[in-house]
Amino acid sequence: MDLTSYDQFALDTERVGDAAGYMLENLELRTVHFRGEVIALNLPITVDLTVTETAPAIKGATAQAQLKPATVETGLQVGVPSYVEPGERIRVDTRDGRFVERVK
Repeated sequence: MDLTSYDQFALDTERVGDAAGYMLENLELRTVHFRGEVIALNLPITVDLTVTETAPAIKGATAQAQLKPATVETGLQVGVPSYVEPGERIRVDTRDGRFVERVK
């Protein structure tokens, strides 16, 4: 929905592409329009997502870059440090899909 005119528009999954993994309800996006159609989405640089599934935390995990796969609420797979557990909120970079930090 356009926040100034309140016009609503829909995008098919082909146009959204990989951006769907970062999109949550009430996320503000910038769009590029051409001749009345949305041709591109500009995501924020980072988004905060909740981890829904990952392996248990590894005891004695160090600060080294040991990553494990995690699934977030949108279904996106993200490599996270070994200390991250399900239910935690993490910040993910939308440019490359990398873990940035835990959200407090």
